[in-house]
Amino acid sequence: MRAVINTNPHLRTFDKENYTYITYNRKLQPITYDLRELREELNIMLERITTNSTFEEGWITEMTGEIIKN
Repeated sequence: MRAVINTNPHLRTFDKENYTYITYNRKLQPITYDLRELREELNIMLERITTNSTFEEGWITEMTGEIIKN
C-alpha cells in the first residue's frame, strides 16, 4: 500500500480534532477514514499490555502461544 501511495499522486488531509483521514481517488472523490475506532483499540491494547503481569519483567521476544485476556 505504501508503494501505491508514494507512486500515485493524490491529495490527503488529516483532521486532528475529529481523527478523520481524508484522501481522494483519481476522480477527486473523497475517501474518508474515521480513525477514532483505531485509536480506541490501540488504547485498549496499551492498557492490556501495561497492566498484564506477563510483561512485568520487561520486553518479551517470544510468546508461548497463550492468549492474553482481560
